[in-house]
Amino acid sequence: MKRMSQLFAVLALLSVSVPVLAQPAPASAPVAAAVAKAPAPVKVAVAPVALPASQPAVAPAPTPTPDAGVAQVVIKYLIDLALFLVLGLVSVLVKVLAKKYGFEAQAAMINDVLLKATGYAEQMAVKKLKLDGKPTPSAEKMKLALDFANKLAVEYKLPQKAATWWEDKLEGWLGSQKVSG
Repeated sequence: MKRMSQLFAVLALLSVSVPVLAQPAPASAPVAAAVAKAPAPVKVAVAPVALPASQPAVAPAPTPTPDAGVAQVVIKYLIDLALFLVLGLVSVLVKVLAKKYGFEAQAAMINDVLLKATGYAEQMAVKKLKLDGKPTPSAEKMKLALDFANKLAVEYKLPQKAATWWEDKLEGWLGSQKVSG
């Protein structure tokens, strides 16, 4: 779910930044220099032409037409807005379906199993240290945690996972606790 939220945030940023990046670039210095070096326009004398009496002397002003560029930008913003809304709805739909089919509850149970298994292994190591005076090796702690995690998984009626899956999860759990602690 965290990745879905991150993806949603990235898409929201892109929907705002893409239209800004699509704006025409300002005139660069080489182009301005080339325009400045252009030859001066040649003036040509034109003889006046007499208009017939039936034609008016001043032509009617053309009617203004909407700029096509503005319409394209508006359409682009509307498409971006629609995409943003659709992705938001899809994100909410995924969360609702995950909750309905129990994926969130299952993830919470797996985290609970991992927490209890690591706690059990640490407690057994402390107990052994007090009784024997020797620290428990890490491999033995991992075996204790794995056995306890498998027992809890059966108790919680979680889908059967391979021992390597639980081992990887426990390693990751312990590693994240060391990093954050």
